[in-house]
Amino acid sequence: MMVMGSDRPNEARKVDFMKHARRHALVIGGSGFIGHQIVEVLSDAGYIVHSMSRNTLCRRAQFNLLVDRNDTGRLNALIADQKFDLLVDTCALSGWDIDGICDSQLMYRVDHWVHISSAALYSDMSTACFTESSLTGGAAHWGEYGRKKHEAEHAVLKRFTAHGARLTLLRPPYVYGPKNSSYREAFVWDRMKAGRAIPLPLKPCKVQFVYARDLAGAILHIDRSAATAQTEILNIAPEGCIDLRQFCQAAVRAAGHKEWEFDVIDAEKLGISPREFFPFRTENLCLSVKAFTVRYGGFDFMALDEGLKATYAAYQAA
Repeated sequence: MMVMGSDRPNEARKVDFMKHARRHALVIGGSGFIGHQIVEVLSDAGYIVHSMSRNTLCRRAQFNLLVDRNDTGRLNALIADQKFDLLVDTCALSGWDIDGICDSQLMYRVDHWVHISSAALYSDMSTACFTESSLTGGAAHWGEYGRKKHEAEHAVLKRFTAHGARLTLLRPPYVYGPKNSSYREAFVWDRMKAGRAIPLPLKPCKVQFVYARDLAGAILHIDRSAATAQTEILNIAPEGCIDLRQFCQAAVRAAGHKEWEFDVIDAEKLGISPREFFPFRTENLCLSVKAFTVRYGGFDFMALDEGLKATYAAYQAA
């Protein structure tokens, strides 16, 4: 079903793209955590944005396509002969998801395809800082998620590059921001709200974060820039890594406190996984972002403290 505007479903209808000089973008998963931010940023930039999801409206999108990405027949009927200047796939979790969308006519209706992958597909944990050429396949501690994200990226490279359109694959580290679907920032603030200490694993590790709206802004920046290659793979995040204590301390400051009690736990000694009491894995996740900086310089990422302040404001308002 195609929904015009933001109020209630209407009958499916064709949109005459040629009547609009503005760029048309389709965001797959536009109602999700990251997808919603992308819809907002592109809409604010003047794009005509179409959100695609199975059953949830994105009210900031000008059009909503309510369809399962693997329902090829239904998807073909909705898009008909319409074209998109930009497509952003936020939620491909396996090669099967890619095959489903690429079996439709949508594959031939896109000028610039952006696939949001994940840094979780890197596999050699002896690497201090992952580059785009580092080994992939998914490290053991990421489990099925890392393997499936690698499978999805491999599938999109195999299926899409043969058509000659522009393809950008982005590998973000941890993504944070308002309405995060992963229970991370809110974990810290829920502990504070309850007046409880924040548990912290003893094992040190260095990690990297990118603000969801910055990820969306980077996509806009890339799309507006001249392609540096027909197909490119980019790590995407601000430069620099921090440890998990520093992240939690920044979350504490965002909530208006200078400090908070931490309960440091030796998970290995207790024979438990850190994920049993803490929302992060205790494995390094640091990326080299030189390729993005060199190719698309001029994009400013928000400082972690500022991003967490905005996230905390949304947390309070929820």
